[in-house]
Amino acid sequence: MVMAMFIDRKKDLVKLQAGDYVSLAKVETSLKLCPLVDNLCLYADSSKMFTVALVVPNRKNLEAMAQRIGIVDVEWPELCDHPAIDEEVLSQLRAHGLKCNYF
Repeated sequence: MVMAMFIDRKKDLVKLQAGDYVSLAKVETSLKLCPLVDNLCLYADSSKMFTVALVVPNRKNLEAMAQRIGIVDVEWPELCDHPAIDEEVLSQLRAHGLKCNYF
């Protein structure tokens, strides 16, 4: 029996449909510095014009943010699906990306 363990990507540099090159690891590393992110995986398809990020939120910081924007007494699973939370997280990730010159 042969077992394999994958620890990295085959290709880190992806050329998007518009011709832009994206270093997935570089963007992931930068976005992981956002306080709302515990972990993140970036995906890109060369036939698309954008990348997709799968984000594991930092529970403590996400709950604190929810209280700041007036969302209280909401359980964790519902909090992660709340439209206002989605909008605020996306806004903060976008701002962090701008700060890192990714947009």
